[in-house]
Amino acid sequence: VCSSDLLIAEAGSLPASLRFALESFSIKAVTSAAPVQSNALLAWGDYQKMVLRLEQIQQDGYRVCKIKMPPSGWDALAELMGSFPGIQFRLDANQAFSPQGLERLYKLIDSHGLSGSVDYIEEPFPTFWQEASFLNYPLSTAADESASTPDKIEALLSARNSPRVFILKPTVLGGFGVLEKTRALLHHEGRRPIVTSALESEVGRRAIIAHLLQAEREVCGLSTGWLFAENFLKDQASWSCAPAIENIERTFLDRLTWQECGR
Repeated sequence: VCSSDLLIAEAGSLPASLRFALESFSIKAVTSAAPVQSNALLAWGDYQKMVLRLEQIQQDGYRVCKIKMPPSGWDALAELMGSFPGIQFRLDANQAFSPQGLERLYKLIDSHGLSGSVDYIEEPFPTFWQEASFLNYPLSTAADESASTPDKIEALLSARNSPRVFILKPTVLGGFGVLEKTRALLHHEGRRPIVTSALESEVGRRAIIAHLLQAEREVCGLSTGWLFAENFLKDQASWSCAPAIENIERTFLDRLTWQECGR
């Protein structure tokens, strides 16, 4: 039987998600004086429901919130952000905007004096990084889907309209070793690395939290448990120690069995 260290050393040819899983075994529980902070997550929808959700987010201690944005129909965005001056917003387009839509969003934010309320706009549209017409806008942009591998990140660093922020997902990159090398590169280049979940289960999110307690970091994106029908790891605005495995989760894990699947 190989040790986890040996498995990790031999894992270079494995898919990124499996390398992340193997490295998660070696994470040790620690406590940090500087807690890992997370942004909240909000999906664009009915205005009153979003207001109620943001009131709860603020009450739960979050100071940063990511909004999943549709390609249009967000005229109430300025009113929403203006109603919560204590929250900084990360606007995620998931490459759904058009250049014209992004231009309109910039003007909407600027005309209401809300530039200081926007941390960054994430993945506006697929060809954004080559668009010279957006070079001089003051708002930061973030790469996520466009920065899913180390090779893509290196290419983006020399892109015409290179992002100031990079969203890094350990599960997608291939583990914590690659994560730290990438973060070091981005810091050297004067960019901001933001670590987020890739919708892992409790096991994966717990490993990411434990790792980040040992590393310098900005506000991360780890409060995704509420998206699952069954979730044993409660979302919260910050963690000062790795969350423990509760009895109900341990019972669930103990019921899991390995089954060989026929081809």
